[in-house]
This record gives sequence, C-alpha cells and structure tokens, in this order.
Amino acid sequence: MMRLLFLTLFFLSRAVFSCPSGNGAEIVIRGTVSIETYPGPPNYESVKSGDRAEKYWFVTLAKSMCFDPDEQFMDSEVYIKKLQLLLFKMMGEVHLKAGEKYEFTGTTTPAITGHHRTKVMLEVSNIKAL
Repeated sequence: MMRLLFLTLFFLSRAVFSCPSGNGAEIVIRGTVSIETYPGPPNYESVKSGDRAEKYWFVTLAKSMCFDPDEQFMDSEVYIKKLQLLLFKMMGEVHLKAGEKYEFTGTTTPAITGHHRTKVMLEVSNIKAL
C-alpha cells in the first residue's frame, strides 16, 4: 500500500512540476530586460577589429528555470536564468527599455545558429510592462 502511494505521488509530482520543453512550449515568464552587443560578420570575433556590431535583447529571470530536452537540438535538461528574446512577430511594436521588468508570452526555441546566444530562446508573441 505504501509503495503504491509513493509511486502515485511520484508520477503526479512529475506531471505537475515537469519542465517545459526547450522547443515549442508556450510559456509566460517575467524578468528584467537587457540589450547586449556581440560581434557579427564577417568574422564574428571582435567589433574592435571590424566585425559588425549585432545587438540582442535578453530577459533575466529572478531564478533559473528548467527546460526539458527536445531530442533534436538539446540532449539534456538545462537550467537557464537568461533567455534571448526573438521579437520577429513584434517588429514595429516593440518599445522595451533595458533595466525594466516585463512579462513575456511566447514559444521556446533551442539555439541552432551562431546568432543564438542562449541555449533556449523565447519567440515572443506578447509583452506586458510590469
């Protein structure tokens, strides 16, 4: 009887407290926004040496969040405190201020290219200032 209770609690807690997938999960997160500059083409090494400066938006969470692997681009669970924001759907509507807090709704996507700066990113569909 005790074993059955333990197994039931284990599987229920896993279902309730499981991590969202790092690829394709619809999530809502809150955090502080920042913008960072990285070297771009042609060499992706140094802005000082002539590479184009590329600016990226990020959200830093109050504490790390876990993401389950997607078996295609991520092979293990990861804990992330900072996510790169992909704002394609919000172009022309985005008026973020670095250092301010926001709530973001969006879909997770794993890092695939050299332009992706965090293991899991958020393709943003809605932004709310806090």
